[in-house]
Amino acid sequence: MATTIKLKSSATAAQAPTLAQLELRELAINTADGKLFVRKGNGSDPGDEIIDLHQRSVTEAVSDALALAIALG
Repeated sequence: MATTIKLKSSATAAQAPTLAQLELRELAINTADGKLFVRKGNGSDPGDEIIDLHQRSVTEAVSDALALAIALG
């Protein structure tokens, strides 16, 4: 049986998640813009950042997606 993975999402254009809204390595999608976001860092607010995967190069995005897939098992 397939597992359904639900992402946090927004349908408001130009809206990005905040650090308070995403856990470490958690994904969020903006369906109005077609952008995918991930929280990157070590889990501490001052050191973490929200990464817009849409603005990254293909190599960087593939690398991040592979790391996320490994982390999720």
